Amino acid sequence: MAPPPLPFGLLPSWAASNDLFRRNRRLLPLLLPPTSLRALLPILSHCVVSGLARNPFVASRLLLASSRLSLPFTLLLLSSLPRFLPPALLLQLGHPRVPSTPRPPDPPLCQSLHGHAFRTGYGPHLFTQTALINMYFACGSVAGARRVFDEMQTRDVVAWTGMVSGYVDSRMYMQSVEVFREMRRADDLVRPNMATVVSVASACAGLGSLECAKGLHAYVEKVGLESELIVNNALIDMYNKCGSIESARGLFGLMREKDLHSWTAMISGLASHGHGEEAVALFFSMQEEGVVLDSTTFIVVLSACSHAGLVDEGIRIFNSMETEYNVSPDIKHYGCMVDLFSRAGLISRAYELVRTMPFEPNLAILGALLSACSTNNELEIGELVLNKIDSVCSYRGGADVLLSNIFEHVRSVEQLLYCTEVVIDSSSQHRHPVLSTSSVVVRQLVLTRCEMVIAATVANDPEKFNEAFLGKPNEAYCAWILDPEKWGGAIELAILSEYYGREIAAYDIQTTRCDLYGQEKKYNERAMFIYDGLHYDALAMSPFEGAPEEFDQTIFPVDHSRSIGPAEGLALNLVREAQRKRSYTDTANFTLRCGVCQIGVIGQKEAVEHAQATGHVNFQEYK
Repeated sequence: MAPPPLPFGLLPSWAASNDLFRRNRRLLPLLLPPTSLRALLPILSHCVVSGLARNPFVASRLLLASSRLSLPFTLLLLSSLPRFLPPALLLQLGHPRVPSTPRPPDPPLCQSLHGHAFRTGYGPHLFTQTALINMYFACGSVAGARRVFDEMQTRDVVAWTGMVSGYVDSRMYMQSVEVFREMRRADDLVRPNMATVVSVASACAGLGSLECAKGLHAYVEKVGLESELIVNNALIDMYNKCGSIESARGLFGLMREKDLHSWTAMISGLASHGHGEEAVALFFSMQEEGVVLDSTTFIVVLSACSHAGLVDEGIRIFNSMETEYNVSPDIKHYGCMVDLFSRAGLISRAYELVRTMPFEPNLAILGALLSACSTNNELEIGELVLNKIDSVCSYRGGADVLLSNIFEHVRSVEQLLYCTEVVIDSSSQHRHPVLSTSSVVVRQLVLTRCEMVIAATVANDPEKFNEAFLGKPNEAYCAWILDPEKWGGAIELAILSEYYGREIAAYDIQTTRCDLYGQEKKYNERAMFIYDGLHYDALAMSPFEGAPEEFDQTIFPVDHSRSIGPAEGLALNLVREAQRKRSYTDTANFTLRCGVCQIGVIGQKEAVEHAQATGHVNFQEYK
């Protein structure tokens, strides 16, 4: 039974509430983040008795405060609110942001707000629908946002941009680009603005598609936005992430106006592309131009020193932060210095910095140091770091693997037995002694970027990629591969290998076979994929559970003296474990039973034939 509504029906008029609000100071706690529902209830009682609950501002603050404390209570409160609440006050509740509790809004609350907007008559308004789109994206309901967008009778540039940026925030970069293209085709009266272009640049960067990036740049020049500083900054970052440092460098050189973000983006791009010395030189040029530096700039330049092995320059820049630039180093700057020393093999110095730094080291810093201990066979420091990890977090994850790597190099098998492995399934907390180091933290990466690369490659060479080669017309294949639910196999992996200039090792869980693509070209780097019978998943190896993405290793060196190196051996162990758990789909040979007539069939082919003959589509797999 639904709870009865709160007694708002007998309250005084809106005008009386406004007058009361101007004279009432007991509502000041509503302007602060709520501490507990117990503290909120006396304020709510006062609002009900005095009539202040009819004031739109008071009502919205009550909802906002309760939404951060109790969803059921918020829904009860919402059902009892006066019907005059405007969407500006109503829909802000879909974005509760409290620094101490950073969480997205709850989907049930979003749906209730959506319904309330329509019940109060604001639902069809353009402003309300745009706010609903943003709210649904914020709560992770992409389908809800798209449904509202499709139902809109009119769309302005804000609504279109909300869809573009929402898809970017959801890491659905291809869909973001498609909405941008749809926007340009659908309505000549609505032109993308700077905010739209910046969001599309982020989508192109997420795809890593240089073709998409150049197309957007051409559009920017066509519509006359090439002189806008914020647009140029976004384009530099886009080119950096699409792998074209020359395009970024050229655009940076042509910019008449540069701000802190322009310089920082260019330094970051140079550092990430292996031009560490040039990045540091640009940092000093930035100072000569009189640009005021901030904390982020120092993080970027210290990372550049780390990747380029510029230890002395990094130390000098780090030491000058407070004395010359009045910027206090935080834990991220110390993390950069630990990484700098670790990459240079100065493990003792890195550990001493961790031990004496004025902050408690986090897992990211400790994981990087432990990884360096593994690379440099520093057993004693590695054990100290692992003990520190244990004091910070009870779940060590991949840290056990790194420590066992050290043991493997410098201790006997008997000592290696001391190491423990954490079962990959995070729901299991059991540990057991092992001799292998197969417990790696693996993340599945989104393949949207790969699909874009494949489609562009195939479309640009229709003679090579003809219907006989692809099994379908070139244009139809490109549309097929861009479908996020579709994926191919050998053709696609061969294209990716040549495009990125890296060997690809593809492991089949069912057979544990490893197929190599690009091996004949003697590439020095290798990426790894695992095939589960339906999908290829790219693999990344983290030093420990919960490590930031920048610590993931996705590219591994190739040892030309043997086809499978140590990193690939870890992947093979993971594949064997998945096979043991039967974590794959054998679409050709799995056994099914019809849920209607109980007839058994083998494989997808027989299941399709049975469905076509009988109309039965309910199947269950059985062994």
